[in-house]
Amino acid sequence: MISQIINSFIGASLILISTAFLPVDFSTNNHKTKIPFFRIAMAEENFENILKSVKNKLALDTRVTLFDVKVTQNESGIVLSGKVLEQKQKDEIINAFKNIGKIQDNIEIFPFKNIGELSYGVANLPLMNIREFPKHSSQLISQSLLGVGMKILDNDNEWLKVQIDDDGYIGWVKQTDVWRLNKNDYQYSWKDQDKVILTKPVVTLLNSQNKEDKSSLKLYMTTRLGLSGVYEPVKVNLIGASSEYYKVILPGGNKHYARKEFYISKDSAKFIGSKLIPHKNAGKEIIEEAKTFISTPYLWGGASSVMTDCS
Repeated sequence: MISQIINSFIGASLILISTAFLPVDFSTNNHKTKIPFFRIAMAEENFENILKSVKNKLALDTRVTLFDVKVTQNESGIVLSGKVLEQKQKDEIINAFKNIGKIQDNIEIFPFKNIGELSYGVANLPLMNIREFPKHSSQLISQSLLGVGMKILDNDNEWLKVQIDDDGYIGWVKQTDVWRLNKNDYQYSWKDQDKVILTKPVVTLLNSQNKEDKSSLKLYMTTRLGLSGVYEPVKVNLIGASSEYYKVILPGGNKHYARKEFYISKDSAKFIGSKLIPHKNAGKEIIEEAKTFISTPYLWGGASSVMTDCS
């Protein structure tokens, strides 16, 4: 009985080993190519190692870049498919394989076809949560303030996968939290728009040029808002400012205040043009500003002046 079991096991093993050396028939219109199965497996394992090496060089920190590429092979050669953010990433991948064989290039560069024309966005909430996966129970990885721009990389029902312009973080946000734009509108209707930056921990927007005429909308320090009248190229000479107030316009996409105009007292904001950093600060000013955050509650991934992450 035992000898029969042993003989059966040996027989099955020999069949498996011999099968690995059987040729796989790749047929084309002109000829047939037979490649041993074990060579295909070895080649694909080598391809994965090459791809991993490129990824380690260009996209070691996947929190801030996209490198979703696969490599396979067929009768035509090596097939590269997937998505990356930049041309240089794609070039590096192709260069790593070009001396091995013929390449079929199916790698997409941002913007991606499945997203369509509206591949850019602007946060339209005072504070937008960014999560690791497309569900509310997923870990909070960061937050973005109203007006922060982003690239839209993917979608999943009511969620969008985005890369935030400010810090490069990639995560999932609710579709309703984003004002979606095409590249041209994003550039001229928001990114290049002259802006003010809020300089107090919490600022309540005003309905008029009266500090007592407060709206219900509160925004946080470092929020950037476009000046009203300069969000279209034909109106670049208009300045939304009076002697004591800035007149600002909010991003679109939110049914409660999309593209609505408000006022901000000049002692709560500074003009920064279209740039991120308004001016150079002296060391003493930075220290004094930092002291205002003493006792601020901690929140993992927090990015506001009322609850913040250590980084």
